[in-house]
Amino acid sequence: MNFDFTEWISTHEKPEILEYLLYHSRHYGRGDLIEGDFPFDEIIDSCIFNRYFLNIRPILKYINVPRFSEDDCRLYFLKISSMRPNLTEEKLHKAEKRMKRERIHQMLQIIWMHIDCRHHHCTEAASEALRLIWCSVPDAYISFKEINRVFRGIFRAEELKNIYGFYAKAVGLGFDTDGHRFETRFHRRSAVDVNLVDVESDFRCETSSWCGILKSGCSNRCRPRHLS
Repeated sequence: MNFDFTEWISTHEKPEILEYLLYHSRHYGRGDLIEGDFPFDEIIDSCIFNRYFLNIRPILKYINVPRFSEDDCRLYFLKISSMRPNLTEEKLHKAEKRMKRERIHQMLQIIWMHIDCRHHHCTEAASEALRLIWCSVPDAYISFKEINRVFRGIFRAEELKNIYGFYAKAVGLGFDTDGHRFETRFHRRSAVDVNLVDVESDFRCETSSWCGILKSGCSNRCRPRHLS
């Protein structure tokens, strides 16, 4: 009898078992659980939709960065627009002229996590999951100006402040809706990213709190220290 990993991870929140499976799949060369036909690096959004937030930590140990999925972006849009009819495809297409679709995906992810976790009273777990995700991506932090520019008129000003406050608290940003504190943090993060790209592979994880952005490539076992 074959074990259906895809079905199991979609129906269980068992981080210890998940990490055991992922460790042994790597140890014994079961690459099909990590890459290939099963888009393992796209499973983060599935965990979010199912509120399996505890599964996100072990998953992030075995992938470089969460990968953008058009299908998941579409699902975020449908879920949010069902509650906010003012959120239309036309408005998102307009926003895509100013930023990448991946960036909009990230914003939709944040908004849905904020809405859904408040409804199901799991804000703390969602916040920790969001922190882990943003410790694993090389992108600059989202500013309040960005999210306000895209979603102004869809959410009230106070709602947008609450959404951004949820994100800012999760990732450790000083909450400033004028963006001043964000700009300082953004430049520091950008400078670090630029320097890390040119680091020789000999230094690997010793030179960074995480190594997903190193061009030389770092084994997935060289994972962020906060995930160890």
